[in-house]
Amino acid sequence: MSECLLCRSELGNDVFPYSTRFNDRTYRYRNCVRCGSSTIDPLPGPDELAAMYRQDEYHGVFYDQPEEEPSTVLDSFLSATGDGPHTLLDFGCGSGQFLKAAKALGFRAEGVEIDPVVRLKAAQASGCPVHALEELEQGSQRFDVIHLGDVLEHLPDPAGSMRALEALLSKNGQFFLEGPLETNPSLVRTAGVLFGSVRANLGRQAVGTYPPYHLFQTNARAQRAFFEERLGYKIDRFEVWETGWPYRSTVRIESIGARIRDVIGRASVLVAGVAGPSTRLGNRFAALLRPSSL
Repeated sequence: MSECLLCRSELGNDVFPYSTRFNDRTYRYRNCVRCGSSTIDPLPGPDELAAMYRQDEYHGVFYDQPEEEPSTVLDSFLSATGDGPHTLLDFGCGSGQFLKAAKALGFRAEGVEIDPVVRLKAAQASGCPVHALEELEQGSQRFDVIHLGDVLEHLPDPAGSMRALEALLSKNGQFFLEGPLETNPSLVRTAGVLFGSVRANLGRQAVGTYPPYHLFQTNARAQRAFFEERLGYKIDRFEVWETGWPYRSTVRIESIGARIRDVIGRASVLVAGVAGPSTRLGNRFAALLRPSSL
């Protein structure tokens, strides 16, 4: 029986976005009966993960875009870590844009990536050292801040990965995490579920053809519970906000359907802003976390 990757509870029914087919295998998102997250079922194995994250299929598509922007909360969150200079490790550093921005803020920044081609490109783009994880695990170097930006939801064992990374934190070190809240309340989420349900009821439920990159989808409450209850971390800061993704458009809109989605995306941002932080409306989070063992 598959279990929720965040709280380890039993999985229930299939939920939006329902299913996708990759590498001759169908994957479905199933709802967690306890925390409201959803987890992909079946969980991709090592061979499937390797196929999903080939350089030409993943990094070459998603991280070679010159217009890529660094974290929108980078400055405010990293300034909350105290007076520098600090050492920082970006776990899953991608193209190196976050490393470059952290370096500009005065951090002694380094990165981690699996693929050697990606490591070389990230190092060249950022001007920072980029390592294989094994290299750091076998050494004695420790970091004041470890950043995971849109990484946690890609990990088949998020709790185990966080525990392993604790060994690379210095005394009083902190994790800085950012990521999506795909099942959190928002107008975009409501519209997506509604459209998907209508299609399903009309017998037109589409099976996706994209790789199941996000192994779980979650909400603000469940994400906090994962950090506090399962990992036992102290949350120094936790913020939620709305971007309107994937409906809000940043390019020229050509069709009526795209215009409607853009309006929904922009309205979602507006409603979340008016509602205020206490409602926790939004599709992204950022958190500063401190393991209790340090």
